[in-house]
Amino acid sequence: MLIDFSDSSNREESVQVMTALLRWEAGDGPVDMGASLNFTTSKAIKAIVKNADEIQSSASTASNFSTTIITPRSRSYSIEEMERKLNILGG
Repeated sequence: MLIDFSDSSNREESVQVMTALLRWEAGDGPVDMGASLNFTTSKAIKAIVKNADEIQSSASTASNFSTTIITPRSRSYSIEEMERKLNILGG
């Protein structure tokens, strides 16, 4: 059960899977995790736990690529100055 983290449609699901793994390691039960993460059955949680090693290995390799893709955008000085002035007037 490898998850393709590069596909944007799978990102939300992959975050939920990693959250489920972290909560499982913390000692939460499958019913509670399924309810809070909107998984329909606890079978989904059991499948995640069963394939935890594969999921964690694919997540660690994907995280190296995703950090290089996302970069903050720089704004021009005039836009930052306008936002600063609007914040003073509005706030």
